Amino acid sequence: MQSVAACGVAAGLMLGHFPGLMSIGAILLCLCGILLNTTKDWRNNIFIAFAIYWLWQVASGLWCDDLHEWQLEITRKISFLLIPIGLLVCTARLVKSIIITFCLSALLVAMLSVGNYFMHYDEINLQITKSIGMPIASGLSHIYFSIFNGLAALLCIHLWNMGNKKNKLWIAASIILIICLHILSSRTGLAAFYLTVFVLLVQMVVINKRWKMALVLGIAALLLPVAGYYTSTSFRNRIDNTVEDMDHYFNGKYLNYYSISMRFEAWKICWKIFEEHPIIGVGVSDLPASMTEHYDTKKIQSEVRVQEAHNQYLEQLACLGIIGLLSLLYILYTIIKGRGSSFLALSVLGMFASAFMFESVLETHNGIAAFALFGALVVGNKK
Repeated sequence: MQSVAACGVAAGLMLGHFPGLMSIGAILLCLCGILLNTTKDWRNNIFIAFAIYWLWQVASGLWCDDLHEWQLEITRKISFLLIPIGLLVCTARLVKSIIITFCLSALLVAMLSVGNYFMHYDEINLQITKSIGMPIASGLSHIYFSIFNGLAALLCIHLWNMGNKKNKLWIAASIILIICLHILSSRTGLAAFYLTVFVLLVQMVVINKRWKMALVLGIAALLLPVAGYYTSTSFRNRIDNTVEDMDHYFNGKYLNYYSISMRFEAWKICWKIFEEHPIIGVGVSDLPASMTEHYDTKKIQSEVRVQEAHNQYLEQLACLGIIGLLSLLYILYTIIKGRGSSFLALSVLGMFASAFMFESVLETHNGIAAFALFGALVVGNKK
């Protein structure tokens, strides 16, 4: 039952329209974890880290104005407790099953999404030029799927490397996922993937002393986006659109569909909110109202207003102050401390820590479940 529930959560990450399935899987996983934890030992470091993170959000109800939204927020984020509890007892076999389920689900959705792209080639390419995201076959947001796509590509390499008999099918799967990542061309996933690859290359040189292999892979990583630009229309359109976005923002040309303009404005406003409430923030439910007040003060037109930071670190600072940010950083520290410099730990940590810079990942069901699941299983994996 533990394996079924955990794999159900891993597969459910790819579904955009059915967040309830992940909630059911998380509850079942939690029950299994409690029953299997016969020693009743709750001193697992990653569980403690997630518990601190969630409890500080609960505490913010003391200074939140919108208590109804606060209740919804902490209820949605209770997976930060349920999933780590479910993995208090975590075997290497369970970890492998979860990763395989996640990778195969990502591969299926990626291939279906790319197929849909080619079936609606002209229409989707036109959407990309207007900063509209690529449609994903499962209904998941293109931003979140790009993060999962990049992570799955790296985890396929981990699956190839962990067996005594190297199964080259996992390398093939990784290559397919990387190609799909570029065709589906979401900036958040691409940026997080390349930043994580850079970290892995540094680890390969500094710790493993594999200079030649790192050099070859580094050159390949540099050539890959160049090849993508000249071979993939969607990738080229996304790059050109990004350059145009930057030009419009820095030259004061605000158009309602320019996502980078909206992000930059949101970042500046969230930093301002943090400066006004540096220790405890405005609370997990009051950020939209606070941002609206600042938009009104700056007389920013409604077309470029967003109600979240689109940056998890700034989201923490604005909502929960410096204490909230430290609670998030403590989770990241626990992951790297628990598994050192392993490929699995650096892949998970790199993808999430990088994605946090460009998106408020932990404000949706999928982001919450993914971070809780992989954070817990990385630390729980003893092999």
